[in-house]
Amino acid sequence: MTDATKKTKGLLLLVASFALVFIIAACTTEVIKEVPVEVIKEVIKEVPIETEVIKTVEVVKEVVVEKVVEVEVIKEVAVETEVVKTVEIVKEVAVEVVVFATPVPAASLVAPSGQKYGGTIKIGVVDFGTMDPALMGLSEGSNLYSELTYDNAIVTDYDGELMPWALESWSANADASQYTLKVRQGITFHRGGEQNAKDIKFTFDRILDEATASPLQGVIDFITNIATPDDYTLVFDLEGPNAFLPGLLTDYHARILPDGVTSEEITTGEYGAGAFILGEHNPAERTVMHRNPNYWRIGYPF
Repeated sequence: MTDATKKTKGLLLLVASFALVFIIAACTTEVIKEVPVEVIKEVIKEVPIETEVIKTVEVVKEVVVEKVVEVEVIKEVAVETEVVKTVEIVKEVAVEVVVFATPVPAASLVAPSGQKYGGTIKIGVVDFGTMDPALMGLSEGSNLYSELTYDNAIVTDYDGELMPWALESWSANADASQYTLKVRQGITFHRGGEQNAKDIKFTFDRILDEATASPLQGVIDFITNIATPDDYTLVFDLEGPNAFLPGLLTDYHARILPDGVTSEEITTGEYGAGAFILGEHNPAERTVMHRNPNYWRIGYPF
């Protein structure tokens, strides 16, 4: 087939197509049907709306404030001042010296209080232990013996007050870690020699020595050093503040011994400076003690 034939044939086909379209259009009848249209009216109904109005009212309440005024009140207090007046009373005592031809008084001496001197007292005790004051236990005989034949640096009075005995006084520093003791002068041991600071130092050094095995050692082991600046002064240094030292010096283990006495001597004899002197001593039978005529307390013992 030639190109001309192809073009002719295409044109014929195009013409036929247009013709067919017109024929279909002519045969078609346009039918318009009325469709009822529902008109929707928009009804706007006014609905009363209740509006809740919340009104916040700030109520300011007037508060009456009382004005507080701080007033410093200074109250005058009447202070009673106690004036302690120390009056030194010097009393003249007439001392009558009586000389006897024999050691036995012709008549009993009567003290101003009515106390009679002389006589004998017998006391029964359960047992008699060691004669060494540093080692004494609770033996009645030992305690009685050491109290009568030895002295303590300090003793307890009948009303419980501490009294200087072989001491004149004692004092402590501000925190009670050091004590200074003043020794009473004029106290003589039964075997001779004046009691002084060295004797008291020896007594307590011996108690503190663990080799002595004194029951008091563990009670006073807070004593670190004892010094004797002079013959009548002792200084006790403690490991810390301690208010109990003066009371502990009253213990029956702390009877004052002469400096240098040996344990053998103390366990077989009496070396004190107390109101009585040991005489006959038989632990299983009896012990006799005699009044010390040179006792430092004038008028004692009776």
